[in-house]
Parts: sequence; C-alpha cells; structure tokens
Amino acid sequence: MKTALLGEDDPGTLRTATNLATVYRIEKRIIESIDLFEETLATQERLLGDDHPDTLATVNDLAGTYRSVKRYKDAMRLFRLAVKGMTETLGPEHPDTLIAMNNLALVHLNLDESAAAIPLLEHILNIRRDKLGNDHENTLITLSALGSAHHRNGDDAKAIEFYSEVRRERQKKQGPEFWNTLHATSNLAEIHRCSGNYIQAIELNEFVLEIRLRKIGPEHAHTLLTKNNLAAAYRDAGQTEKAVPLLQDVWEARVKALGADAPETVRTRRRLDALRGKSAARQQTNDADSCPQMNQPSNKE
Repeated sequence: MKTALLGEDDPGTLRTATNLATVYRIEKRIIESIDLFEETLATQERLLGDDHPDTLATVNDLAGTYRSVKRYKDAMRLFRLAVKGMTETLGPEHPDTLIAMNNLALVHLNLDESAAAIPLLEHILNIRRDKLGNDHENTLITLSALGSAHHRNGDDAKAIEFYSEVRRERQKKQGPEFWNTLHATSNLAEIHRCSGNYIQAIELNEFVLEIRLRKIGPEHAHTLLTKNNLAAAYRDAGQTEKAVPLLQDVWEARVKALGADAPETVRTRRRLDALRGKSAARQQTNDADSCPQMNQPSNKE
C-alpha cells in the first residue's frame, strides 16, 4: 500500500521495508530478511547517503541478521560502519550508538576475541552508569556481558565481581526469586564452579533449584539446567553420590520430553555414565566439564 501511495524510493516506504525485514527475521525467514535488508540498504545509501540515521539503522539491523546466522565477519564489518557512522552523526553517547557498539562487542565475543570486546563494553558501562544508573536494565545487561567477556578472557575474579553486582542489583530491584535474578544467580554459581569455588557454587545452585522446583516445577527446562549445574558442582567437589541422582532426574526428564536419541539426552546419558564410573577418561573430556559462556536470558520462566 505504501509503495503504491508514496513510491518505492520514499523514506516511509523504505522504513516499512526494514520493518518487514525485521518481521521476516523474527519468523526465521532469514534469507528473505537478508535479501530485503540488503535491497533496502542499497536504496537508502543511494538516496539518503551513508550517514543518514535511517541508513545507519538498517546497517545495524542487517549486521544483527548476519550475526543470527553466524556470518560473523560480515556482521563485524557492518557493525563497525554503524558505530563509526552513529558516533559521527548521533554522538558517542547516543543510545543507538551504544547499542551498535554493544553489538560489535558481542560479535567479538562470538569470534573469541574477548580482549577486543572488553574496552567496548567498559566504555558502554561507564556511560550507562552515568546516564541511566547502576540498576537500569541496560546497565545490568552490560555488566553481564562484561562478566562473560572477562570469563572468556581468563579473568574469573573480574567475572565474579561483575556477576555479583548484577545479582545484588537485581535482588534489590526485583527480589531474589524473580526470573532475571535467578538467571544472574545461576551465572554467578557457574563462574564460582569454574574458579574452583565449589562450596559457593553448590550453595547458589541449591538456592536456585529450590525456587525453580517450587515455582516452575521439576521438568521445566530451567529447572533441569539447574539440576545439571548443581550435579556438576557436586561432582567437582567430590560429592558424586549427590550428583548421580540429580543427573538421573535430568536424563529421565529429557527422555520423556525430547526422546532418547535427542542430542541433549544423549549428552546427559554420557555424563551420567561417566559419573557412575563407566569411563574415567570420558569424564575428564566430557562437555559438561567445560565452563559455559553465560548470556542474558531470552525468555521468562
């Protein structure tokens, strides 16, 4: 309708095209999304110029779509253009500039370039603390991303510092049982486990498990993840007798929900076999032993 009324080159039509491309991405119609973003971006660059806010917004959206299908090099190139253009056009502290900078940092993390991500995230954090406050959601998201970046960079002490702050702020603002607070607590527990702080990891995971059992039930995916994490902490602390029944619960629930041959079910079975001593070597190399890359939650409990 807008194309018929305004013409395909009208800025309003182009904004509608980017909205439609975003809908395609949400609906997992990725090829259509990329094609429409690329077509719209070419028209915006021709008509509006490289530094127009609409053009830069499309650059950022297309880069995000590339990232969603792991085209990280393409995403990196476009996010860099978005950051440069938005910094010059909107200013270095504009919310859109910070979003593009955050996206660039996340691609660095996707490419295991945590050292490059950390200064970007620190810059964003300083601005968000100053402009939004310590307990604003965007500030907490940046804190979590910094925790993940320092963990991947081998500095778990720093990671614990950032994840602890996220948990404290969420507890004060949302309460200890809110789903986002529990996610922060789980992240902190896993960093403690990776650092060899098994007592802290066990206490935090037990806290999260009690709440999730009560609020969302024993077979919810988040409850099963907590059981798995607690089992790993028990195992690492030498308390195998406590780890086995937890992992048995996880395996049985995944068989029921996913089937015995589902990849996650098979991995759980292998971890359970290792715990029962069927393969000491397998236990040492099992995927459960590696420390996770923590991220923000994508859905509520």
